[in-house]
Amino acid sequence: MALSCLSFEYHCVINAWGNETIEVCAPKLRIVGNNCAEYSQGGKRLQRNGIVPCKNCPSHYFSNESFKYQECYEHVNNAKTSHTTQLTTESISVESTEENVYQSTSVTPMENSARLVQNIDNQNTPSHIIIISVCVVVGLAGIIIVFTARQQSWANKICSHFKRIVLQSEGSKMTTPEPAIRNVEEGLEVQNRLLEKETQIQEVFYKLNESSDNANSNAVSS
Repeated sequence: MALSCLSFEYHCVINAWGNETIEVCAPKLRIVGNNCAEYSQGGKRLQRNGIVPCKNCPSHYFSNESFKYQECYEHVNNAKTSHTTQLTTESISVESTEENVYQSTSVTPMENSARLVQNIDNQNTPSHIIIISVCVVVGLAGIIIVFTARQQSWANKICSHFKRIVLQSEGSKMTTPEPAIRNVEEGLEVQNRLLEKETQIQEVFYKLNESSDNANSNAVSS
């Protein structure tokens, strides 16, 4: 290579990343500072490398004298060794991953089913039982509340129906004028009827309460 450099100087310098050496014919350049000389493939020129330090390099020297300072080339060798070690580590990691994938794919469907059942059994912890119990209690409470509300609405409808009958009977009696004695007797009859209606209403409420208690006891026992 040195024989082919007619008008320029032969150089063997590192690249911009400090991981390779480059042989090139180029005009020599003064390198200032304790750094290695590099050839920039992007800029197509020699320049000072600001990444790779060189303790043995003088404060200034010509680029064609880079071969005198082996520290720059040792940095390239170390970079290559580090890169080779990294590739070896990645290869071992890939092989380990492939082995794990092979082991996982070699499991039979029966073994997968057994593992699934085991995972389900492990998930049946006391916390799940507590959550299920709370849901059941809340559901029963909701059923009792709905049943009680419907029962009260039925009782209100019965009371309003009886009140409407009593008011209609009183209104019909007031529209027909009769003697005072008959009014008194009819008033007593109305009072007796009201008492009978009140007794009937009380009996209805008693039966409704009794059926509500039976329903609540059945719901709790279920």
